[in-house]
Amino acid sequence: MSGIQQNAPRLNQTQGVFNAWEFESYGIYQVGADLGGEAYLLATTDGAYALFDTGFAFCAEQTLNNIYAITGGKPVDYIVLTHSHYDHCAATGYLLKHMPGAQVVASEHAAYVFTRPGAYKTMRELNTSRANEKGAGEDYVDVYDNIPVHVVVKDGDTFMVGSMEFQAISAVGHTKCCMAYWCAAAGLLVSTETAGVPCESIPQSVPVPEDVHYMIDLIELITFRGALEHIERLRNLPIRVYVSPHYGVLAGAEIADMWVSVGFWADYIRNFVVSRHEQGQPLEKIIAAYKDIFYWGGTAPYQPEAAFDINVSYAIPTIIRDYCEGEIVA
Repeated sequence: MSGIQQNAPRLNQTQGVFNAWEFESYGIYQVGADLGGEAYLLATTDGAYALFDTGFAFCAEQTLNNIYAITGGKPVDYIVLTHSHYDHCAATGYLLKHMPGAQVVASEHAAYVFTRPGAYKTMRELNTSRANEKGAGEDYVDVYDNIPVHVVVKDGDTFMVGSMEFQAISAVGHTKCCMAYWCAAAGLLVSTETAGVPCESIPQSVPVPEDVHYMIDLIELITFRGALEHIERLRNLPIRVYVSPHYGVLAGAEIADMWVSVGFWADYIRNFVVSRHEQGQPLEKIIAAYKDIFYWGGTAPYQPEAAFDINVSYAIPTIIRDYCEGEIVA
């Protein structure tokens, strides 16, 4: 695996997009079977495999086929979860049924979430909604209950994928359970939604500086301020390869470009919400205005509308609580 190869030919699959990024000592393959349910397979040159996130459940059979197309039918060693939302973990149970030796790695709070029946109820409802949107019929894969976490990690903990050592980096912001994973030797970071999700299409209604090349979706359900602190921590790492949830892999100068965009959109989103709140606008109106800008043709294919609506209903109040005084107007 020498150099980097992007946008490799698609696998023979009916849903989703398959991309490959290959480096000297490892490759990264997007094997999730539907847009918005991305899953990144790390393959090392010494024969180890780790799957970062598992994607939607309804198309998990195709995801498994995509994994096997890379591994030659071998199971993965690890399933590493960035957080407990259904678009990142719902296929875990199905994949474990077929790869029972895989060890699931996740944060302590994610492990707690996976003990809650309500979490599976929500995952199941959203999985069904996405399956219906995609015309999956009646035989789609449902969410399996009781996702186990074999390796519980907290900030600073390490684990090995073959010869590659990964360190867990707490990423509270998008959720309480978000965890990024850093391989210092390779300069490889597998990031989370707390650091934002890039999109190359920018809403025409927002004027941006010339050096802003991405729109960055920053949906922080727990703390916006804390997310910015996490982003600053990441910016101080010597990252050479950055795996962004839902987007894919950035390398070299692309990473610096992304950080510029993250800074612009963090300020824009915070000011957008705070200014409207200070004008006395009700929460419902602020959410509707936010959706008009941020849920559009460039982002909608990657995020089901039902999930977007749930996330924004938490994210907007989070910004207000972090930066404003007084009551939130319902």
